[in-house]
Amino acid sequence: MNSKENILLSDLIEKILKETELAGYSCGTIKLFRRVYNRLENLAASTGKRFFDNEIANVFLADKFYVRNKGYCHSRFCLHNRCIEFLQSYIKTGSIDWSVRYRKPECEKLSIFKAAWEDFNFKLTESNLKGNTIEGYRRIVLYFLQYCELEGYQSLKDIQPGNVMTFIETLCNTRYKPTSLGANLPGLKLFLQSNAPTEAFIHEIPVHLQRKRNIIPVLDDSEQEQLSNYLENGDLSYRDKAICILSLETGLRSVDICALKLKDIDWVNDCIHIIQKKTNEVLDIPLMPAFGNAIADYLMHERPISNSLYIFLQTNAPFEHITAHSACWKIMHNAFGKAGILKEGRICGTRLTRHNAASRMLRKGIPLTTISAILGHIDPNSVTVYLTTDEDKLAECTLPLPVIGKEAELS
Repeated sequence: MNSKENILLSDLIEKILKETELAGYSCGTIKLFRRVYNRLENLAASTGKRFFDNEIANVFLADKFYVRNKGYCHSRFCLHNRCIEFLQSYIKTGSIDWSVRYRKPECEKLSIFKAAWEDFNFKLTESNLKGNTIEGYRRIVLYFLQYCELEGYQSLKDIQPGNVMTFIETLCNTRYKPTSLGANLPGLKLFLQSNAPTEAFIHEIPVHLQRKRNIIPVLDDSEQEQLSNYLENGDLSYRDKAICILSLETGLRSVDICALKLKDIDWVNDCIHIIQKKTNEVLDIPLMPAFGNAIADYLMHERPISNSLYIFLQTNAPFEHITAHSACWKIMHNAFGKAGILKEGRICGTRLTRHNAASRMLRKGIPLTTISAILGHIDPNSVTVYLTTDEDKLAECTLPLPVIGKEAELS
């Protein structure tokens, strides 16, 4: 038996937290890990365990739901997995594996339908679909086949009418919101179509899931000025300043900001050249002084020494490049708060700055087709949603009400 397996769970946790501090993780991250480990210790205490083992690890990993509504919570799932991985790597090797995890659905999670999933996975890899689309399709089909195994089915021929509808309802209650599920349902349809025993069940997939589209309130002139003043004179870092100005001025999506590489900036010809992650289309952005100088300041004065090809890096070890929408959201949220324009219910990420950039161009009289090109839309009609941010433009679209009553008789 490994000697570290004899260490009390509480002592192991303190060792892990000490190592995270030495590795350069922020105080906020360490506090977050401590809260997660407190849950693990409470679980162990409730079962009378003092040492870490696979049984308690599996029970803890199964705790992936919101406390109040019992819906699936992805952040809870990821945090529990990460903290268990720290413990397992330390027990096994005597050191903690800090490497970033890129989780993908694996066929090892299946037994009976493993071959069916591998066949579908091969077809996806041979397709021309984008990587994130393939990942979404893989995941939903994996969940469906897991559902079939739980139902006790031994082959695809055992699937019954109503199973697909029940599965989709279960997903909405446990893993997905209806607004995000719709993007992955074509993957389930593709799987059902590609297998003769299940082809008839594609009719159980909803043609359209109700999607709520809120009108996003953009910044008014005074708020725009407040934010600009804070970005110019505030106490934020060079990195955060560059990201904020870049998103405000260009309307870039967070995924493209995170993926921005050093080679994407042509300093000689004053241009940013990228291939958009969402559309896989080329987008050329003029390098304006506002965000060009902000990026240059970050590169020269603050960016950690690194061999990374990406521009924007994390501020703590191991200095990986920022990869998640949440990173940009947090930066924007902090800037809005310190600028004094944070409102209850207001979104603060690049979704707002994208709408805000489009709205400002619209108010300046720039044609929708030009705005569409600047924002990198494939379909020029996609930009019409930004009309909802301009009350004056909406007013021009209204029709006069018919005159009724006595006034109508007199006319």
